[in-house]
Amino acid sequence: MNSKDKTISAAIEIFSNKGKHGARMEEIAKKAGVNKSVVYYYYTSKENLFREVLRKIYYEQFKYTFSEIEKAQSKKEDPIKKIEIIIRAFSKSFSENPYYTRIIKSALANEPEDLQYVIRLLKAEHDFIRPEKLMDFFVENISKKAFRNIDAKQTIISIIGVTMIYFIGKPIMEIMLGLDLEDEDVFLNERQESLVDLILYGLVNRPE
Repeated sequence: MNSKDKTISAAIEIFSNKGKHGARMEEIAKKAGVNKSVVYYYYTSKENLFREVLRKIYYEQFKYTFSEIEKAQSKKEDPIKKIEIIIRAFSKSFSENPYYTRIIKSALANEPEDLQYVIRLLKAEHDFIRPEKLMDFFVENISKKAFRNIDAKQTIISIIGVTMIYFIGKPIMEIMLGLDLEDEDVFLNERQESLVDLILYGLVNRPE
């Protein structure tokens, strides 16, 4: 791992624990095992370093999620199976790395401009980030009567929202619902099953 990669890796850990404003460049440099001047040489400021961290996080999440959506849509399976794959992809993208989730949660609350900047940049740089394909999937299956006549855009927002809410609101839910998770991986698998059931129940046409 070169010094630039070490810096990003260290920054991810420190930003996840202390947030953008609580982190110090000196601390990140020390964690990375590089001189502070090297960090400034690569990124010039903490603002730029934070945005580069967000860029890495969202690149990896988008790469995984949109590749799963692409695979789902290319399969010769019914739309029910495809939507299951899509829901699981969104859920898994948030559960794989707790550092990433904490940084996203902090950025959503405190740094929305940084998030918007990074997402616009990634959309301009990478053709695989194509949310319109997900819209087309819903519109097509609504027209075929496989799904109810729902608002595709609202449905996508709802899917993203319900997959994110556990990771964003976990500290509150632990108290309110008495969650005491000895094996969070098992719980997250159960949550994926629950989300698939919940979303499909509202999405799929049911016989009268």
